[in-house]
Amino acid sequence: MMRIEEKMSRLMCQTGACSLVLGILSLIAGLVLGVLGIVNGSRLLKHHSDMV
Repeated sequence: MMRIEEKMSRLMCQTGACSLVLGILSLIAGLVLGVLGIVNGSRLLKHHSDMV
């Protein structure tokens, strides 16, 4: 049977790992969305004279 300290230690380790993974995924998603926004904005500016 596990002691309460061992359970808390395991839970804190799992929570830390999960937070780290979520942080990395959020960072990647933010970078991807930022790059897509810049690319789409530059394409709109490039073709602006064709629309007007």
